[in-house]
Amino acid sequence: MVDRNEIEAELVGTVQLRGQRHSNVTAQTELLEAGLLDSLLLVDLILHLEELYNIRFDSNHIDPSNFHNIPAIVDLVTNRMLATRKRLEWAIADSPAGRAGGA
Repeated sequence: MVDRNEIEAELVGTVQLRGQRHSNVTAQTELLEAGLLDSLLLVDLILHLEELYNIRFDSNHIDPSNFHNIPAIVDLVTNRMLATRKRLEWAIADSPAGRAGGA
């Protein structure tokens, strides 16, 4: 699994590349309070994270509390990665090959 620090560094870099206003973003920057997280950046982040980490966000995950700063986004990403991993493990265990291996 990807390390939290790697996810954090990736997110900071992605946000910093957004433009001059975003160039000084750190992990501690309050993105919402600073007015740096608009709807376009939010959509870009979601699509980027889904593709990079092979995860999916449901509408209930798209909440300001999950995107107010980088550590909150990292928490969301790691939680989605764990959920995806558990779902895959369950699917494998429930498959004919998985049931045969457990017999």
